[in-house]
Amino acid sequence: MMMRALQAGGMDVCCDIPEVMELGHRDITDHGFAAAHNGKLLKIIWTTSMGLWYHHGIGPVYKIVFIRRDPVEIRRSCQAKYGEVPEGVEDYPLKCSTLLTHLGKRADVELSVVDYEVMCDAPLEEFCGLNHAGWPIDPEKAAAVVHPTQRHHAPAHQEVPDGIAC
Repeated sequence: MMMRALQAGGMDVCCDIPEVMELGHRDITDHGFAAAHNGKLLKIIWTTSMGLWYHHGIGPVYKIVFIRRDPVEIRRSCQAKYGEVPEGVEDYPLKCSTLLTHLGKRADVELSVVDYEVMCDAPLEEFCGLNHAGWPIDPEKAAAVVHPTQRHHAPAHQEVPDGIAC
């Protein structure tokens, strides 16, 4: 959902697997990875993000938006879609914390963290925040792609606030 929203907001997507907007198997540890995908929106699975090639001394190279989800919601979603729960879902909160700490310390990374639940419940507010953080998007167009009902496996829904403006 985030990829489609950012694309609707005006970003150019690079993907090999359009139905899930993923790159497939690319070597993100290769030193030419960032240059080859400069200015493109890429979806990289969180478990591989630790391997991004490190660019020494040249400031932020990677602009990352990390979508954090509730492990219960991930488990329910995977069970419904694939019939099983992948290994490691129980460790997701600890692994996320470790990854976010690692990425936050890197001089070549500009990191934004969005909670999936908050994005679904208040998309305009979240995309305005990303826009203010330097993401080149139209928040209203991006937010129009997101709807709270997309949280099919959420424990509970909250009211969606009205009247949010950037």
